[in-house]
Amino acid sequence: MNEFTNQFIDFLNKINYNKDEKFSGLGVIVYDSRKLTSLKSISLQDKYEIPGEMNIYDDKTIEYLLEISANNHMLHDGFHFIDENGRLTHVCQFVEARIRKTALVINKGGARYATAILSSISPAVIMSAIIGNKYEPLIFKNGKLFTKL
Repeated sequence: MNEFTNQFIDFLNKINYNKDEKFSGLGVIVYDSRKLTSLKSISLQDKYEIPGEMNIYDDKTIEYLLEISANNHMLHDGFHFIDENGRLTHVCQFVEARIRKTALVINKGGARYATAILSSISPAVIMSAIIGNKYEPLIFKNGKLFTKL
């Protein structure tokens, strides 16, 4: 694994460790900014602003994502986008995950789980990840489970 992937895993583990009973779950897409236009998505909230520069190397990003992942927060739905440099660029995005045959059968989880698997096939997506309120982080690459943390 490369350094970025190790840092991303550490980032997800910190979120998972600090989640509480209000945590609704979380979906993250790490993308290649040169190919972002090929990833079809729309914002689920028309007025939001990420409060300043946020990235996976900073604990304030973990705190922010935990805050907006509370089941009563207006930004808790959808996927959050992180670019290849680790910057949080979008939150609360509905992702068009094109249905393709994959080696991984989607036999558990719900819409977030399926979207994470299918979106990981997109040429724009480096990897996708989900953390559930009752399960550990899962990372997907190329339509397959990359690692379960």
